[in-house]
Amino acid sequence: MGLGFNEIVMSSMADYGMGTYGYLEHLGRLNEILANNLEDARNVYARASELRLALGDGVTFVDAAGYPLNRSSGTETVVPLGQILSGSTKHVMLTLSVPTNSVRDVNIGSMKAVLTTDSGEERIAVSDAAFRVAVLAPELREEAVASINSEVWKKAWTENNLGMMRRDVAAALRSGDKDAATKSIAKYKSDVRKNEVASGISMNSPAFAAEIDSIGKSVEEAFAGGAVEQSELQNRYGKELHQKALSDQRSN
Repeated sequence: MGLGFNEIVMSSMADYGMGTYGYLEHLGRLNEILANNLEDARNVYARASELRLALGDGVTFVDAAGYPLNRSSGTETVVPLGQILSGSTKHVMLTLSVPTNSVRDVNIGSMKAVLTTDSGEERIAVSDAAFRVAVLAPELREEAVASINSEVWKKAWTENNLGMMRRDVAAALRSGDKDAATKSIAKYKSDVRKNEVASGISMNSPAFAAEIDSIGKSVEEAFAGGAVEQSELQNRYGKELHQKALSDQRSN
């Protein structure tokens, strides 16, 4: 609560401890958050959950909805996902870098979910067929574009990737680097335009444009006024953007 804490440390502790993180500058919503947490505690199915992935050759992780990425003792990458409530659904968007330098089927790897319940450990494997991607020749570009799931594509750019940009901007604000913050916003805008052209899927909407403009305005405000005012605004906006980034990415 307040402004005198490190949001990276606190949200990371929540992730590693299978808990939740929320940012409150003031106490107005504390009762609401505590009530929700108490209600959730009555409906816990798995007190801990994680994804375990063994990635194929050349495949690397970029991000996992802002969750930590931990290397296990073997070749697996472990993503802790927190508690699972009874009757709930948890969506996690994984961002991977896949080699596309030759025409072939790429084995992304294998993945399983591991749930820790009162009955013990439950493992759920994902079909290998769901974890492959085809790299096609340039003359089959239209076929590749036609295979894109437009709903998932839009969610990736307007929620998940937007969340990653917010995190970059938040980090720049924490370090007092306006140039890095504005470059992160500009790169995201440029990437959106490039991917709209490549996919033929428009992400443009008044709400989406207003959201990006709002981030830019926060950056401008955070570097206006005296040094003390700037420091407070950079701290506040950094925390707000970090919280919103996690919300963006984990609402998928």
